[in-house]
Amino acid sequence: MVQASSLRGTQAAGFRPIRQIVDHAISPRRFFVMLVSAFPARGLILASLGTYGVISYSVARQTQEMGVRMAPDATAGKVQWTVIQNTLRLAAAGILLGTVAAFLVSRAIAEQLKRVARCQWLVCCPVFGWTM
Repeated sequence: MVQASSLRGTQAAGFRPIRQIVDHAISPRRFFVMLVSAFPARGLILASLGTYGVISYSVARQTQEMGVRMAPDATAGKVQWTVIQNTLRLAAAGILLGTVAAFLVSRAIAEQLKRVARCQWLVCCPVFGWTM
């Protein structure tokens, strides 16, 4: 047994603050969460830019048609409604194709990886409804 008088003047080695120990234990998980969050964020940015590009191209393509429609008797409201209809039709087609592609890709991933469930209806339906 070591007596307290023999330990005077010596310093304890290996002590670290609890915050440092917790940070060291959590750092791999924190990195994984950041990595898993970065890819969907980049995908969302790319999808937003792609949607913006397609819709702006569609509207730019209709610019001459807008002028032709405004000349005879069409009001600005009718022209705007036509542009909105065409844009929503294009967006609905994209959402439908994206939904089908998501189900096909989730099926392919589920076949390749063990313990990875396919798209769950309770999760996917609200998300797809929200995008509509």
